[in-house]
Amino acid sequence: MLSRTITSGSNMRSDTVWLMTAVQEPPRTSLPVGDPGFPQVDLALVQLAVEQAAHDDLSGVSEAELIDQIQQLESVQHSLAALQATRVRAFARLHVENGIAAGRTDPDRLQRGVVAQVGLACRVSPTEARRRVSTARDLHDGLDHVRGLFGAGELSAAKVAVVVAACSGLDRAERAAVDVRLAAHDLTRLGLGRLRYLARRFAAEVAPEKFLARVESARAERRVTLRPAPDAMTFLTAYLPVEQGVACLAALNKAFTEVSVDPAPSTRTRGQVMADALVERLTGQAMATDVGVEVQVVVPIEALLDPDSPLPAEIPGHGPVPVDLLATGEGRKTLRRLVTSDGVVIGGDSRQRTFTGLLARLVRARAGNRCTEPYCDAPVRHIDHVHRDAEGGATELDNGRGVCEFHNHVREQAGWRVARGPDGRVRTTTPTGHTYRAPG
Repeated sequence: MLSRTITSGSNMRSDTVWLMTAVQEPPRTSLPVGDPGFPQVDLALVQLAVEQAAHDDLSGVSEAELIDQIQQLESVQHSLAALQATRVRAFARLHVENGIAAGRTDPDRLQRGVVAQVGLACRVSPTEARRRVSTARDLHDGLDHVRGLFGAGELSAAKVAVVVAACSGLDRAERAAVDVRLAAHDLTRLGLGRLRYLARRFAAEVAPEKFLARVESARAERRVTLRPAPDAMTFLTAYLPVEQGVACLAALNKAFTEVSVDPAPSTRTRGQVMADALVERLTGQAMATDVGVEVQVVVPIEALLDPDSPLPAEIPGHGPVPVDLLATGEGRKTLRRLVTSDGVVIGGDSRQRTFTGLLARLVRARAGNRCTEPYCDAPVRHIDHVHRDAEGGATELDNGRGVCEFHNHVREQAGWRVARGPDGRVRTTTPTGHTYRAPG
């Protein structure tokens, strides 16, 4: 049995990853891994039935019948998600067994291989794939009642995930104790918030020492992140200990109170005052609009040639913005324009082994500062050679791709191949022989 304790940045917790062979795992109540349960054609028939039902004539169907169908379809979705979880778990175990048989015993590399392939198969990011793998694993490790409701279509994947997350770090017996307490409640009628609260409370009661350890670990993971939002906005998020978060909000509320008692009429709402106060206190500027910043802007060549072109500019990683907006404001804004043609950044090459300077910025801008692997939205951390440098690949724009740290490392594992196809897109081939094309 291989074990490794790792820290999961996405969940801000310490999680023990158990990679077991079939012989060493505790007895199971679900289908054996060796039994596929149904021939592959059965799933194709299910999909065909769904596609045909999408074109049904609903003109004579009553409102009550439509609600019945909506309820049934919701249950089918939950049951299929439960079925998929059993296959995710089976694949993870088989991948580990085969890896150990081939002499690959590093738990981190084995886990990374599982997560990467599940993410591509499910068309989700590595973070979501990691959550699905851990959910599939822990769901079969003491949470029998919850798993039964999931398979019966009574609980959604989202609700199951919050229960599993609340029980992370617990052993099989402790999860079973939480499961028994949850069984005393009608979980099917609880919303996500109530179910999360209930599961966390029971987990804290069952294993108070582990609950305290999780709290301490979470406090060590405090951080600030920035995510793009629609309409040229962003989400600035602080992950803080509860007392610090409350203190920050109280200070911003106090800022609004100070403005509201001013005899001069205010043209700003409470939210606007609090947002401006946050910017001013973090940056030290007298006014929120005075922030000085260099902005990298991708400008279509059509917009340069035609002043009336409707094409917007774009800030890599944050999306389209009106050019006029970037030209306004009192702050010192430096715009670095990168010209594109048909969405492709025009750039040069380099004789260096690594992507640096303007060339690195061009590769990142072309990727929109997001990992170019399919279904991954993580920020670009590494500039990777599509054709490896060790194999004669040049350090030039056409041979570079922006990827996250996870995907840069996973391609170095046995069986993974990356190449640029005739259409210019990068194709990733996994150890199982499946090929996935990078987004355009």
